Amino acid sequence: MVLHVVSCLWMTCTELNLYSNTNWLTANGIEDSDMLDKYMASFYWATVTCTTVGYGDILPTTMYELYFAMIIIVFGVAVFAFILSNLSSQFSEITKDSADDSERTEQIEEMDEKFKLGPELVGKLNTYFSNYNTELEFETD
Repeated sequence: MVLHVVSCLWMTCTELNLYSNTNWLTANGIEDSDMLDKYMASFYWATVTCTTVGYGDILPTTMYELYFAMIIIVFGVAVFAFILSNLSSQFSEITKDSADDSERTEQIEEMDEKFKLGPELVGKLNTYFSNYNTELEFETD
């Protein structure tokens, strides 16, 4: 959705230069193409710019386009960094949860060895702690 809005605004930038016919469409020779081709070129520019790839094959040619491109570059970097930090946080949480689950399982096994709980109670304990994500505190001494 964001890329669609950015690409539509990029297309609008071509209309802002009232004193000249120079814009990114004319610079790339697609000013006479149909609307779908213009939109796809605009969507391509938005995708490449927002994802910080920046091939440089479609460039701003007017000051309006340049200002808009600078805003989108900063916006793209901010969104990209936000998404990556969230992904990193999610992976970290998954790793922590997995380590916690492994530790709980080991503690239940230790309790079973020490107190001879039996497979039924061990199964119930594993189910309980995996469903309710609570801490198990047990001293083996």
